[in-house]
Amino acid sequence: MKTLPCGHVAGAGDVETCEHLVAGERLWVSYRWFTGRGVEYAVLCETCAQAGLTATITVCEGCVERVRGTRFLGVLGRPEFRRRDTALAEPASVACQVVPRNEYCVAAVPGGWLVLTEDGLVRVADDGGATMVGTVDLADEEYDAPDIGHTTGQGLHASPDGRFAAVVTNFGRHGLVLDLSDGSVAHRLDRTEDDNWTTFYPFAFLPDNTFVTATSSNCLDRFDLATGENLTERDMSFGDEHYVDCFHGGLTASPNGRWLIDDGWVWHPVGILSAIDLRGWAEDRYAAEHGITVDDPDSVWNRPLAWLDDDILAVQQIGDSRSRTIDGVTLYRAPKFEQVGQFYGPAGRMWAHHGRLHTVTAEGMEVWDPADGARTGLLKGFSPSAYNRETGVFAQLTGKQLRTWR
Repeated sequence: MKTLPCGHVAGAGDVETCEHLVAGERLWVSYRWFTGRGVEYAVLCETCAQAGLTATITVCEGCVERVRGTRFLGVLGRPEFRRRDTALAEPASVACQVVPRNEYCVAAVPGGWLVLTEDGLVRVADDGGATMVGTVDLADEEYDAPDIGHTTGQGLHASPDGRFAAVVTNFGRHGLVLDLSDGSVAHRLDRTEDDNWTTFYPFAFLPDNTFVTATSSNCLDRFDLATGENLTERDMSFGDEHYVDCFHGGLTASPNGRWLIDDGWVWHPVGILSAIDLRGWAEDRYAAEHGITVDDPDSVWNRPLAWLDDDILAVQQIGDSRSRTIDGVTLYRAPKFEQVGQFYGPAGRMWAHHGRLHTVTAEGMEVWDPADGARTGLLKGFSPSAYNRETGVFAQLTGKQLRTWR
């Protein structure tokens, strides 16, 4: 093993730097300069950043970690935006008068869509026909919080078989699980009062007729849909050996129901994206507290994510608050959730279908191929708010129309 330019005999790191950052000088700030090749970047001191991307050196893994620990002042240069766009078919459109309360109030159900409106729940068929399901007795909640950059208010989830729906208060405290067969309230949800304004409501229906939700800010529980039984009841009181000082966030289950991703944070404040092994929860009631850390991006959470298949998870935003995040996706592979890919570009709400990622931007819907990180299409003016994994159909309710794209 040879001596590297940083003066150390060690393995080379994955990032180059300017010589000043490893020359023993007390430099505490730096810039990330993207080279235009994928998401490759160099780390430069302020003087070198002002001069442009000039000579850099290869340094050891230890020096890379020390340089990454400096305070980043900004991002310079540009990552590579790969494009090989092809023409996409236009969405189909039928008349439909149903108006959702917000972008999180449309969910796929067999044979169409379930929509939360100001009047209650409405079932919308693919031909635009609408049937009132029932009213929802869940009061709006007041928010005493700064602008968090997300749509606050009620959100909607539907069980895979379409029998149950959950109306929750994103960035709030309360929710309901409704039995759509008769409109009755099957379960009342309450995650107690503790910085709820920071996260999407933690809720997910699972394929085995159970659901997971937060019963306090730091406790997730799994319930039987039919009986309401808490299948994971346990002691999570302060001082207990399993107590975790965390704040659970949005939940996303893998297609096969093996993994549950929790997009939460811990004080003060550090985003923690963790994976819960749902199979192991049957034997270990504290499996939610023993989750695998997928990513801990400093103070970033509430990020769009999607399962490409049963094993590969795509997570948006590259970097952390210290290094200034950029638009893009990182890919992780279960069960160890090691990083297996990263590319620049995707931003906005995201779904996956047949190995492709679909994101909603200000222009419309973009389609991405994670195999090479290239955008393969842009459907301008189409901004879906729901997706049916079984049929591959995306839906947008707007302008008195139901617009769908397969």
